[in-house]
Amino acid sequence: MYLPFTVHYTTPQTVRRCLEGWGTPVNLIMDAISVFAASENPVPDTGSLEGDLRQLLRNVVALLERPEVLRLFRHIHSLDLGQDSARQLWQQFWGARFGIGTQVIERAIQRGEVSHDVDGIDILEMLVGVTYVRAFLTGRPLDDSMIERAVRSVMDVAVQRGAVAEGERGVRRSP
Repeated sequence: MYLPFTVHYTTPQTVRRCLEGWGTPVNLIMDAISVFAASENPVPDTGSLEGDLRQLLRNVVALLERPEVLRLFRHIHSLDLGQDSARQLWQQFWGARFGIGTQVIERAIQRGEVSHDVDGIDILEMLVGVTYVRAFLTGRPLDDSMIERAVRSVMDVAVQRGAVAEGERGVRRSP
């Protein structure tokens, strides 16, 4: 079995001890990346939706620019998601990741920047989608211009859908 990291061991007993808390290498990998991603990506709080989305995307880019993270993600994507355990772990991981992002949307709702019926998951998928396409499919750069275009596009779509009032872009409101 290929693991995206090196495990040094001398006996099968050592490997069993490493996996005791997780049961399978898949569980170990998913737990490691979940802990790593949560610790490396605090929830942005710049005071505006646009600023928070920009910082959130910068955090995602910083994570994906690390070779060890890309290796882990590529390995995870190669797992057989037909297995219940792998599919469940994958859903838990992405649920936690989107949970961080939806906190940004919830704060924007509380500040009155966006409508209460906005779909936060849609906004986040639009925001980070280009990043994952570039990181895993096209190899195009994850640079500041990509971040700015992605944030602008998401804000434009939100304005068109009526989720954000035209004059509310980048406005900081006190609670």
